[in-house]
Amino acid sequence: MDSKASMRAIAIKQFGTTDELQLLELPIPVPSYGEVLIRIASLWC
Repeated sequence: MDSKASMRAIAIKQFGTTDELQLLELPIPVPSYGEVLIRIASLWC
């Protein structure tokens, strides 16, 4: 996997309405021994 690869994630940093949701660009996590990394994709129609 590319060491510079990133993913988009929705984060809730504080309690509140949906206005508190933030779109973040984060590095893709590297699973440890005994863990798995699951890729989720969606297609909006």
